[in-house]
Amino acid sequence: MVATEQPADAAACGQVLISGQEWLGGAGVDVMSNGDDGCGGLIAAGRGYQCGELAHRLYAQLGWGVVSAGGNRGAAYIPEGSPGLEFNPNGTVVPAVGDLIIESATASNPFGHVSVIVSLRGGVITAYEQNGASSGVHEYRIVGAVLTGGYGDVRGTMHAPANPNRPSAPVPVPMPAPAVATPAPRPEPAAPAPPVRPQPPATSAVPITEPVPITEPVPTATPGLAPTPGPAGPTPGAPRRKGSPEIGVGSPQPASSGDGIIVGDQDQAASGSASEPNDSVSVANPQKSAELAAVMALDEALTGVGGAVADDAWVDSLVDALAETADP
Repeated sequence: MVATEQPADAAACGQVLISGQEWLGGAGVDVMSNGDDGCGGLIAAGRGYQCGELAHRLYAQLGWGVVSAGGNRGAAYIPEGSPGLEFNPNGTVVPAVGDLIIESATASNPFGHVSVIVSLRGGVITAYEQNGASSGVHEYRIVGAVLTGGYGDVRGTMHAPANPNRPSAPVPVPMPAPAVATPAPRPEPAAPAPPVRPQPPATSAVPITEPVPITEPVPTATPGLAPTPGPAGPTPGAPRRKGSPEIGVGSPQPASSGDGIIVGDQDQAASGSASEPNDSVSVANPQKSAELAAVMALDEALTGVGGAVADDAWVDSLVDALAETADP
């Protein structure tokens, strides 16, 4: 028995909602409507067509035992009033077709509720009921062996030993593994980088050339001119010019005495002898002395060039003139 509010369009009391030929292989019983007023009184199986009346009538017709309620005579206490049936608490077994689903009493319905299983498909159990849904059909959910989806909590199921369909053990439901913090893998140490060898700077290829030998400059002769040799001393055996003293380039300078220049034989000059003429000239005037020395050096140079000069009378005259003007 379950106290449910009937819709306004509920079928009239005693109207067949589902024919007994449509379930349990045609061995079922008709599912009746309780109307909107509980059929107004008692019937053979209870107060109107309550939920418990369907279970009592079905099991009596099939010969599966007596369905009776204890306690306040509500459906919630069928396990206590039907000792010939097996009670399986919710979650212990997967019920079979023909078993009864027992719902617990609630604050609003102290009698509970009962329905009959007609099929199990996947996680859905379809049951027929009276004094519940206006269609007479109710669906529950099952996970493993736990049923949900009733008007109240599902207390368990009742099984008749004469029922050829047997309850089964629940299929283990894989429970999600507890989340375990998996330590992050430690990164492998990176291999040391190979040492970088410094590369020489890129340079363009420069061809290697042989050093240029340093050569002495070759004197070039001017066309038409003979090379001028340096001054040289008198050629041995060459005749001396008149008045030409023995002073030349590279010759040792005679010693000087007083403010004059003695050119010639020192011994003769020191003795003061002037009896014999010689080529030496005594010059007292320094300026004239310098001029005379230059002329005499020129005479010596000309004498050393080839040993002969075509016309050197002018040189002799110049030497004599300078010698005369140089005398005091």
